[in-house]
Amino acid sequence: MTFQKLYSDLRRKNRRNYALLVFCDFISVLLITSYAAILRSPTVLNVLPEGGDSRKQIYMVFALAAIGCAAFTLYAASLFFRFKSREMGTFMALGAPKAALRRLLYQEMALISVISCGAGALLGVPVAMGVWQLFRVFLINTEEMVFRVGGSVFLIAAAFSAFVILALFGMAARFIRRTNIIDIITEQRKSEPVRSIPRWFGWAGILLSVVGGLAGYFAPLVLIQGFHYYPWGWENIFYLPLLIGIYMILLHTVVNGWRGGKGYYKNIITFSMMKFQGRQTVNNMLVMTLLLAGAYFASFYTPVMMSGHTMGTEARHFDGLLHYPAGQAAPAQEEILAMAAEEGVEVTDYREADCVLLGIDGNDHIEEGDRWHNEYREVLDGQLFFSASAFEQLTGTAVDLAPGELCTFMNYDGAEPQFGSGYGATLVTNTITGERLNVEVTCDLRYGEFGSKAFIMEDGDYARMSAGLPEEYREHWIGLQVADVENSYAFSQRLYNEFIDRMDPDIFHEVSWNWVAKAVQEERQGYYYLDEYESSGEYAPDKRNTMAFRQYGKYTPAFRIMESVDALEQMAVFVTVFLYVAIVCYLSVVLIGYTRCNSIALNNRQVYEDLRRLGANREYLFRAVRGQVSRVYLVPAIVGTIAIYALFSMILFANDGMLTPSEVQGLLACAGVLAALSLVLWACYRATLRSVCKTLEI
Repeated sequence: MTFQKLYSDLRRKNRRNYALLVFCDFISVLLITSYAAILRSPTVLNVLPEGGDSRKQIYMVFALAAIGCAAFTLYAASLFFRFKSREMGTFMALGAPKAALRRLLYQEMALISVISCGAGALLGVPVAMGVWQLFRVFLINTEEMVFRVGGSVFLIAAAFSAFVILALFGMAARFIRRTNIIDIITEQRKSEPVRSIPRWFGWAGILLSVVGGLAGYFAPLVLIQGFHYYPWGWENIFYLPLLIGIYMILLHTVVNGWRGGKGYYKNIITFSMMKFQGRQTVNNMLVMTLLLAGAYFASFYTPVMMSGHTMGTEARHFDGLLHYPAGQAAPAQEEILAMAAEEGVEVTDYREADCVLLGIDGNDHIEEGDRWHNEYREVLDGQLFFSASAFEQLTGTAVDLAPGELCTFMNYDGAEPQFGSGYGATLVTNTITGERLNVEVTCDLRYGEFGSKAFIMEDGDYARMSAGLPEEYREHWIGLQVADVENSYAFSQRLYNEFIDRMDPDIFHEVSWNWVAKAVQEERQGYYYLDEYESSGEYAPDKRNTMAFRQYGKYTPAFRIMESVDALEQMAVFVTVFLYVAIVCYLSVVLIGYTRCNSIALNNRQVYEDLRRLGANREYLFRAVRGQVSRVYLVPAIVGTIAIYALFSMILFANDGMLTPSEVQGLLACAGVLAALSLVLWACYRATLRSVCKTLEI
């Protein structure tokens, strides 16, 4: 029997401890690598706009996932060294030199880290690709969903693997440097107590959480709007009271509980054990709470987006709406009606009207570093203008306007009147002839199809201001109504393709592109930013089925049935990314909860043995175990659910000072998502409870 063989025999006997560490390291690297593969994929980056809210949200949740994976990896390592302490201390007590123990321990750490991190990094990309393909097969499959791997994913995988490896060796070095043999042997039985805290701690935590959530959300708005200053990230410090408040809530729950009185003394064994293991327990619960909040936040994207899209589609005034520059060879009325007849669709109403592009004044938003200011421009941008009679011809809605008055459109169907983006317009200019008109916006209409895109002008003003404009400054609009919308998809798709095929490819741009803005910006600064933005060709006719073309393309035909049926496909990449993010965060929560609960159980094994010898029956022991495991799982679930739902509701309300019908419907859908995910977490809690009871032989 050699020293090396004895060490190997002990390793085989304790293979479950090694397997747990390898599994946790492998899963953490696998999750982060797969997340990075999705996050840095050109498939995703080409769809998520740079600097947009969607990309910021994805990066924010990725940071939470990285923290969560790092936390349960470190905790699994500390659990491993707790188990390792007894045999290492015994070897030292028998005279084994530290150098030999250090060499063997480092060899183990090297083997564990290479196997677990290497396998996680290698399999992360295939797992991401596999899950993505499953989404394509069973959920959504479009040409935008073709998965591509970005090179930066391997750098992220290497960086996280390096962190795990360095952490393992650092903890091993710290572990073996101890000189007190008794400390090493009793490491497994050491507690992590927290001091007693007053009962007002929990309510103070709730107050801090509310204050922190409000301060964190509104601080950037105050800095930007009030001080004309763009913060570069430090403003997130205002969320700090939210984190402190959540920590105080968790600490109060672990140490005191919320029942008090007889309820506290009835469960005094559970509270005492939780209190003496409280420090690490609360830290893990805080990470679980943040990860659950991230998972729920990512899960909210699809129901809110779909509910808003559905209600917006239902509120449309036209079953089909087309517009194009004058002079284009668009399908004529006879062709459209013949096409509908061939597809078995009855067109019950067909309307046409013309409009023109004129310049409007406004404040130009100018950024200089992290500061900004507004400068008034007599010609800031271009907007479409209908005459009152043309608008009535197109929609059937009569608008009574006096000379010099304008009517604009609602951005959404809110509960209170809200003017569109041109509410402050006071001057209209024909940029070709130089003709000007002082105006005032006096009314608004609830037509989402024209929101922030057009104005209505008095007929006489229109005749004077539109004189001398070339064809590219004039547009023709066509509105359709059909008898049976549900059976009009084939006709709508055929007309959609026919319309695009007949247009000059050069007319297709991003929806904000217009000749007035182009001329003004090129004269002022030598270039038009949208020309550079469109250099990738994402608005070319061959991209007609992509989300960018359908959602943000200029002159893209809009059909109610296509918007309804193809909604999920058009948002395929967004939906898939946020769904994957939610899965990664949720898996991290389950793994942290599982490892922590098993750690609590094993650290208190002797306590349960003593209780059994004192006469505690199985039911009492089970209730004590359940009290510990339930707090680890259910408290973060309750706090995280309430916090993120309240924060998300506040964000929707603060956007415009109200909850619109689509937002209310979205929040109801989010509540359903929370209920479903809570059932999943409950199942994981029950599985963990069974595992802990099996370990403790209860």
